[in-house]
Amino acid sequence: MLDERKALIINYLLEQDNFITIKEMSVQFNVSLRTIRYDLDSLDNWLVDNGFKPLSRLPRKGVLLESNLKERELIKGRLNSNDFYSYVLSPEERKELVLLNILKESKAVNLIDLAAKTCVSKTTIANDLDDISKWLKEYQIKLIRKKGYGIYVEGNEENKRNAISSLLKELANPHKQTNDNESVEKYIDSLKEWFPNIDLYFIRDEIQKAQQKLMIKFSYEGFVSLLSHLALAIERVSLGKDILMSKEQLQELMSKEEFNIAKSISKNISQFFNLRIPLDETGYITLHLIGSKLSYVGDQENYFKKNSELLLIIDKMIQSVEKDLNIVFTNQASLKKDLYIHLMPTIHRLKYNKPLQNPLLKEIISKYKYIFDACNEAKIYLEQQFKIKVNDHETAYIAMHFGAAIEAQRPKINRNTNILLVCASGIGTSRLLKANLLSYFRAFNIIDTVSYQDVNNYMDSDKIDLIISTIPIKKTKLPVIVVSPLLNKRDIKILSSYLMMNDNFKYNKTGLIMNVMDIISKHCTIENFDALQTDITSLFNNINRLYSSKSSWTPQNILCKENIQVLVECNTWEDAIHKAAKPLLEKGFIDTKYIDSIFEKIKLHGPYMVIAPGIAMPHAGIGDGNVNKTSLSIMTLKNPVKFNHEKNDPVHTVIFLAATDNYTHIETLVHLLEILSVKENIEKLTTSSTQKEIYELLKQEE
Repeated sequence: MLDERKALIINYLLEQDNFITIKEMSVQFNVSLRTIRYDLDSLDNWLVDNGFKPLSRLPRKGVLLESNLKERELIKGRLNSNDFYSYVLSPEERKELVLLNILKESKAVNLIDLAAKTCVSKTTIANDLDDISKWLKEYQIKLIRKKGYGIYVEGNEENKRNAISSLLKELANPHKQTNDNESVEKYIDSLKEWFPNIDLYFIRDEIQKAQQKLMIKFSYEGFVSLLSHLALAIERVSLGKDILMSKEQLQELMSKEEFNIAKSISKNISQFFNLRIPLDETGYITLHLIGSKLSYVGDQENYFKKNSELLLIIDKMIQSVEKDLNIVFTNQASLKKDLYIHLMPTIHRLKYNKPLQNPLLKEIISKYKYIFDACNEAKIYLEQQFKIKVNDHETAYIAMHFGAAIEAQRPKINRNTNILLVCASGIGTSRLLKANLLSYFRAFNIIDTVSYQDVNNYMDSDKIDLIISTIPIKKTKLPVIVVSPLLNKRDIKILSSYLMMNDNFKYNKTGLIMNVMDIISKHCTIENFDALQTDITSLFNNINRLYSSKSSWTPQNILCKENIQVLVECNTWEDAIHKAAKPLLEKGFIDTKYIDSIFEKIKLHGPYMVIAPGIAMPHAGIGDGNVNKTSLSIMTLKNPVKFNHEKNDPVHTVIFLAATDNYTHIETLVHLLEILSVKENIEKLTTSSTQKEIYELLKQEE
């Protein structure tokens, strides 16, 4: 039996011509080294059971699936055959499947049937029901278990539909597919199992007509949500499970432009499916039309006249975020437009209690915490004006827009690799991804950002070098790299590798952040990988913009010999920081407020500056105190001192950093860290007795 991940691993190995290390595979599939080892053992058994050779494994080289072209085709054939490949549900997928069966059935279901459908025991299903009951409570639905009768749910129809829609979105999530045809058609294919008697292509066409009439385009998420909602509405109405709306709510929805579109959809559905669609259902369709995420608005002039109050609120929100982050948005017109297009349906969603689930919530809070917190403050204006409650998921979507605007303000540089960006999750995600790509990769020139539906318009373009997409797409003439909407460490590594393989671009400091993380991993255990990566990324702040074919680094730029102190006696970590800062303080490069800021940050965040075993790098943020000149000082200690760091104490070397901006010190800092990543250099540093020895060590060529 192969589960989805093992099938992906074997397909990945089939594409490799050389040995792949377990660590590389761990990064590729975002699981632990131990999990990869277990999976490889299972693959060996599967290969042998099906008449193939087991994997070749060599110490320090990795794993290779040795096979000729014919054998590879046979393996692929076995993988795609139901006789040889069985998909094993994960616990979460199993619970989702059980939930959907319970919710969609009009009568009670029993444990035996559920166990048979999910290929597990009755005991496993019984244990799952506790978690399922908790999940249903979030939708105000009660799970009832009656001995001798079965399992069923109690709750109003709207809540049941909300729950079913949420599950369908998960079960038919395009990002879970293993092939390259991630389109609406593929989504439809995955829904056919749940709506076998409904023509889903008819519904697709109705949504496309609605887009044309409204002069908009729904985001991919918005489009497929409408698709599943309409399919579900048809099924439930045919079963006599109608939606009931209050007269006030229905009256308000009937005044909307979208109600006429919903009436047309209801009429066409009635005729096509020989089904009477009640007025309340038409109102419910209206609600989904006005609340679905958009990726494009045709008649922007009239669209922006629809809600003048929102424009004023957006102004206040921008001012609030500017104040909290101590930043000025130079691209306010673009930011305001994007926020308006996003918030118009958001207000309707929240007004009618239809909030979205943001799959990137945890990642956004981790990687963009300060922006998220600022948006949490700014959203109050939105809540007060429109009498709505903005939850964390919706706040995260707003934060994505502000994050994209901040990234977009970074200095523009010449780029020479033309990119077509394909994004399925709406304006906020695509703009944030675009900004992150340009931040990390100076060679990228993003020609356009399109939905997956519009990719074919560019297939014959000679202006596109590479397609970067958040979802797999059909085979194309152009190379395609699929990335996470927030651009994770694996994505950066893959894109860096692509750039290195292209002759038209010589890329320096490839995968810098990953390299630094690897260096730190060699010397200490990383307890919070994402947080550390975020901090290092913030510190290095767009290192790739500093690329030059000839390195401009010389130690005189920032670090001079006089700023090096050797074998200094320090009694405490506070003493060490004060003495390391002394050369810069005496020269007037910093003032005492800058040193005070460092101590304040340590009080708040702990010994964040101990970046590696034995090495501390005290620094504060831009604008903390007065820094008159970007500069570094280095001090070795006669006797190592404890900085109260759990893993990296005691400290033998202090690198004191002061910067006037986020860029000018980076080349020097990177050079120093590369030198100090070599064990022999650390030994030379700690045993050196003169400024000259350390200076000569640090100015060596890479």
